[in-house]
Amino acid sequence: MKKLFIIILTGFIIIDIGTACFERPNPDPTIVQINVVNGSAAATGAATVSLYSSMTDLNNGFPSYAQTTDDNNNVSIRVDYQSQYYVVVTRGPAKNYYSGFIPVGVFQSQTDINNSPSQNPAGVVGGIKFKDVNGDGVINNGDKINAPVITLRQSTTNFESITVY
Repeated sequence: MKKLFIIILTGFIIIDIGTACFERPNPDPTIVQINVVNGSAAATGAATVSLYSSMTDLNNGFPSYAQTTDDNNNVSIRVDYQSQYYVVVTRGPAKNYYSGFIPVGVFQSQTDINNSPSQNPAGVVGGIKFKDVNGDGVINNGDKINAPVITLRQSTTNFESITVY
């Protein structure tokens, strides 16, 4: 019985070694490289780039990856491939995404405020200007969206530039 067990065990070891010789090598890594751009003077210090697998993870504060930018405002993150990640970038009080609203700039003057969609609270010079997603001339709940998404190509370096306000 012992001999039969040893013969069977030896067979499994030979099969395992033989299979390992024919395994394909891992594909090239999938990299996300992000350059963070300041859109306002409020953006100070190093930026934190957080990648989320889902909106549920984002809403619960569970990033799949989080990394701080280098001195050149860049970050390079090796990720497990999936077709897209939600991305939130913060630098001091500045962000690329505010509770469903997408910032598109900073109000430069009262004329800029007067010529922009109304928002509540009202825009102020130096304050963040949000995108009127549905085009109705008012920034409200109809303009809220999921966090910005970056779409990835597998086994390559994916470059993105993200502005924080």
